Amino acid sequence: VFGSILNHTIQSTPVNGQIKIRCSRKDNQQVISIDNFGMASSQNAWDEGNNSQTFDIVRKVVHLHQGELEIVGTPDLGTKIIVKLSAI
Repeated sequence: VFGSILNHTIQSTPVNGQIKIRCSRKDNQQVISIDNFGMASSQNAWDEGNNSQTFDIVRKVVHLHQGELEIVGTPDLGTKIIVKLSAI
């Protein structure tokens, strides 16, 4: 799951762009956020070509683990992908 998300994030990040990965725990959830700075995308960016199949697999795997997946794109600022999973 995270390999696919990182691969897409790297491909969506412009040269000299930055990627930030954060892990935290909130209540009974592990929260992993992956931000790229520079080029915004959204769930729509995942809906193109092979990305669509990849996104479906990522989403299904996260949901199989009772998790949540959120993609937030902000024009000219970048994209944040948030995965929330139950903490063990």
